[in-house]
Amino acid sequence: MEHFSQIQREKAKKPAQLDEQAVAECRRVLSSFFAEMTEWEQYMEQAGFEDAGAVPRLLAIWKKYVSETPRPGCRPLGLPYSPQGTYNREAFLDAEQITKNKLYIYTREVNTGFDRRFLMKRVGESWKIDAVQERLDGWQRTGL
Repeated sequence: MEHFSQIQREKAKKPAQLDEQAVAECRRVLSSFFAEMTEWEQYMEQAGFEDAGAVPRLLAIWKKYVSETPRPGCRPLGLPYSPQGTYNREAFLDAEQITKNKLYIYTREVNTGFDRRFLMKRVGESWKIDAVQERLDGWQRTGL
């Protein structure tokens, strides 16, 4: 089944040449984001929503890793979290170059098997998360 999924991703990709250095940098950015979000979620489990440091800590993570404008109901405005960590068990699957300055990084949540793809965008000299989609009935945008 995994082989079939890989073939499907390959067939759906745009024919742009994959920039391996950009992919490595995007994976590093995502790994750091996952680690900091997991740490924040564990902090929230201990401190609770009323903690004065909750929002500033989350906004600092957002500023560092996310180019997306916050949307109502999604982090950082809605402050949802998972005590186990939303991105604690993400495995990198694949990458797809969209343009020179945009690419998708595909992941799978190890415990649930949910597939996600993170749209990464070059902002200045670094890469940031621009959007995330989950595969439900096709790819659907979801909040970070």
